Amino acid sequence: MSRLWLYLGILLTCSDVSAALGVVIVIAYFWNDIKNELRNPQKPTTEKMNFNIDSMSENLREKLR
Repeated sequence: MSRLWLYLGILLTCSDVSAALGVVIVIAYFWNDIKNELRNPQKPTTEKMNFNIDSMSENLREKLR
């Protein structure tokens, strides 16, 4: 589902006209998003990043001290 449905659901939820419909749209948006994430989980990378003090620039090191 596109983000348009999310924004429309939030708009309807905040308005008094059709708050129930807005809640249903927002729940359907998040339900679909969670379902898609469970079907296609992200795989962690095996690359290790070097985050030690030597990999930083001189300016950043001075700011952190």
